[in-house]
Amino acid sequence: MRTKKLKKLLAVALAVAMTLALSGCMLTLVETDIKEDGSGTLVMRSGYSEEGLAAMEDEDTAEQIAAIRAGDSFMYNGEKYYGDSESYTFANVDELNAILNASDEEDEEAEAEEGMFAVTKNADGTFTLTIVVPKTEEEELPDEISEEISEDLSEELAGELEEAISEEDAEELAEMAANSFSTIMEFTFPAAVTQQQGPTEAVTIEGNKLVLDVMKFAEDTTYVFKTGAKAPVIVKSPQKLSVNGELKETEIYNIDGTNFFKLRDLAALLNGTPYQFNVDYDKAANAIVVKTKTPYTTANGGELKTGVDNSSKAVRSAQSLLIDGKAVDLEAYNIGGTNFFGLRALEPYIGYTVGYDSATNTATITSK
Repeated sequence: MRTKKLKKLLAVALAVAMTLALSGCMLTLVETDIKEDGSGTLVMRSGYSEEGLAAMEDEDTAEQIAAIRAGDSFMYNGEKYYGDSESYTFANVDELNAILNASDEEDEEAEAEEGMFAVTKNADGTFTLTIVVPKTEEEELPDEISEEISEDLSEELAGELEEAISEEDAEELAEMAANSFSTIMEFTFPAAVTQQQGPTEAVTIEGNKLVLDVMKFAEDTTYVFKTGAKAPVIVKSPQKLSVNGELKETEIYNIDGTNFFKLRDLAALLNGTPYQFNVDYDKAANAIVVKTKTPYTTANGGELKTGVDNSSKAVRSAQSLLIDGKAVDLEAYNIGGTNFFGLRALEPYIGYTVGYDSATNTATITSK
């Protein structure tokens, strides 16, 4: 008696032999581009290579081949493929996961694989991709190898092939399937990605781009990939600052398009106005402590210093922020040893009014 393994291999081999004769080499390419907020696009392309079309060329398929060539095409690794594509957009990773794991409700095998892909957005802004590859269940060779094959291959011929083919031949033909039909998944993340778990044979990583050769996935295996936090673009800002109509010399940095100002500079500039505030530090709590409507009495001598570019020393601030005793979650950077915040982010808590003069590229603060 032949083993279940051989019968399964034979089923694959027969399917491959018939399909290769009809269609040749095919590629399915799934390109997923994920943005920082978890939204993005997914494009699924599927097509025949020139070699595949050449294998199809005979009188019966000339019209079909002509139609394929006249349709859509795409390039991959320097080779042209003829086929079609489907495009999707997603607003968050939950919608992306629904697209990646979509299955035909009538297809039990697809149902079993639902949930194979899981993209999560972590609290720190990084992303994790987990792929759980199930173990393939061994099955007896069905009476009809497949609906497609049964149309072209008689049961008698199938029986003769089953008796004639060896396990080695079946394995070789099954390997032909993997080499003739490729499924490539490309994930582009907003930051560099690294592999945390799983074998590397089916994996290629180039910075923030992850390429997966699905046909080479190991069975009964979990793959895990994670991105790092995206490094912000930080430069000294050419923007100026005006307080109550007077230009002031301050140290300003532009971080990913937003201008950040030194907290102690703002405290010094607003001192004596209705919206003055004091800045202190609670070492035990590692917290910046701001008390509004209070004179600035804790100056450290570093206020309103300009001319030094400390952008290379900028890091996300590890200190929490307390304003009038309440914890406030605002984006902050420690640059050259001092903390910087966005003017508009502080506006609701300090009370001043922020404006902008586009003609002179000047941020304005009104505190009267």
